[in-house]
This record gives sequence, structure tokens and C-alpha cells, in this order.
Amino acid sequence: MTAQTGNAGWHDNSPPLPTLLLALALTCLQACTSHSPVDHQPSADQPHLLADAVWDTGNARFIDLDELESATARADYLLLGEVHDNPRHHALQARLIASFGGAPNTVAVGFEQLTQAQAEPMTHYLLAHPDDAAGLGTAVDWENSGWPEWSLYQPIFQQALNRGWQPLPLMFNPDNSMAILEQGYGAVLGKQALAALQPDTALSPGEQAEVEALMHTSHCGKLPASMLPGMVRIQVAKDAYMAWVAAGTGQRGVLIVGDGHARKDRGIPLFLRRAAPGKNIVVVSMVEVEPGLVTPADYPQVNSSLSDFIVFTIRQERGDPCASISGIATDQDS
Repeated sequence: MTAQTGNAGWHDNSPPLPTLLLALALTCLQACTSHSPVDHQPSADQPHLLADAVWDTGNARFIDLDELESATARADYLLLGEVHDNPRHHALQARLIASFGGAPNTVAVGFEQLTQAQAEPMTHYLLAHPDDAAGLGTAVDWENSGWPEWSLYQPIFQQALNRGWQPLPLMFNPDNSMAILEQGYGAVLGKQALAALQPDTALSPGEQAEVEALMHTSHCGKLPASMLPGMVRIQVAKDAYMAWVAAGTGQRGVLIVGDGHARKDRGIPLFLRRAAPGKNIVVVSMVEVEPGLVTPADYPQVNSSLSDFIVFTIRQERGDPCASISGIATDQDS
């Protein structure tokens, strides 16, 4: 399991995979920069100046949640980038789904956390319980998936069902990751998808180096350098695959994904622009506040090339993110 690093970099709680490379589940990239002072005061139950503040990156100003709902309601694709174990992020996702525009059966709510292997049991369960998400976690064996507890995600699924929208598994099966290393992107993408998405062109050499460095840092410096290109290749494959699945429904979509997958420059939106040109893609990035960083300019995620809106939230308490991978050898150890 990958270290929980919050806003520090790539962060992806995907289930464990069969080799050392794949056992370290990929993390999601977060980045950016920008602007100005805070126009609200802390309170006893909200000690950080930015907690629950919403920043409009394009217009460099604060807005309230009602304005955020209005600004996102008519998107063709709304990506809600999360830190996976933060309950506040999931509450906000449920609220934004509730305010998203669309009649029943016109919107697909896609989840990075669901694989294609879970599609059949999910469909079977929903045929019998179309309005009730309570038993869906059990039906798809969420407890053994490696993701944070089902109780965090159930309200999001329930809100989708309340709107008459079908949940959509976005991710390929875990064992496909090894195939990507051996066969390339064609292991998970067909010829039409490869031609449309061109995943080999997703990263410039400079971006490739940057992502490898972030991957190394987010794994606490425990990954050998030789493993990093493969890790990045799988990450690009995930972004391309999720975009292709979402676009393939022919419906508008809300995508529940790690914040790194949601970034506009080289995440899912890059491939949505290639798969569905001309569509209105809106990215909401949820960022945990840090002590002493009290203006949007203090956060690299605040950049209009990466997201359209930032929602700042309290930081989820978590243990040492490096403890679980402290025994992995690096190139320097060999």
C-alpha cells in the first residue's frame, strides 16, 4: 500500500499488486501556485484561516460553496479530486453531485475506486436495490479492495442513486498493471483508444523527469530509480483508461478520483480533451490545509493550468506515511 502523503505529492490507495513495483500502489500527483489574502476569520471549530474556503483559480478570488455549485452544475465532465482518506472531501463530493444538473440516466458517476471486475456484482446488486447504496460495498467486496472504509464513500454512491445516475467503474483490474509494464499501453487500451489518446505523448521529457521525482519522494525515497519509469507508465495508463471509459458512455460525467488524476495538464482531463474534443471539463481540487500556510499563494496546487477551483479543507490526521514501506531497498542500498 502506498504511503498516505496528503498534499505532498502522488497519492493513490490502490490495492496491493503482485510484485514489489506493483505492491507499491501508484500515488496521485498534486501540484500548482497563485494568489492573495484571505477574507474570512478563524473560529473555535475552524482554526485554520483557509479551512472550507473555496478559491476560483481562473478569476483569482474566493467564492462560497453555493457559487461553486452553480459554476460546476452544467459541466460536461466534472472531476472531483480527493485525498482518499479525508471525510470532508467525500462530504463535499456528495454535495456537488446533489447540485449537478442532469435528468435520470443522463449522467455517469465514475469511480477510480471501482475496477472492471466489480462491474458485474455492482450491476447485479443495483438491479435488486436500485435506490439503496447500503449493501453495495459488500456486493463489490469493498472491504478487501484496499481503499479507505466504505462508510466514507457510501454517501457519494447514495447521492448518485438518488439522482437516478449509474455508478461507473473507471479502473482496469489490478493484474493489468504488470501487463502494462510488459506490453505497453496496448495492454489496457485498444487500437481506437491508442490512436485517439496517444498516451505516449502525454509527458514531455521534462514532465517525465518531474513525475519520476515526485513518485520517488511520495514513496519516501524507497523506490529504486529503475522502477520509476514503469510506475509513471502505469499512472499514465490509468489516466488514459479512465478518460476513455468516461467518454465511452456518451453521457455527461462526474468523476471521483485522486487529486493527481484530476489535474488538467497531464491527468484525466488531458485525455478527455483528446477523446471528447470541445467538451466543458471542470476540475475541483480538494486540498488539505497546512499549518502556517494561510493564503492561496502558499499552495502549489493553486494554478489555473491544473484546476478550476480549489476547496481547502482541514487535514486528516494520519500516521507516519513511510512506516509501512521502511524496509524497501533503494539503488543506493545495493
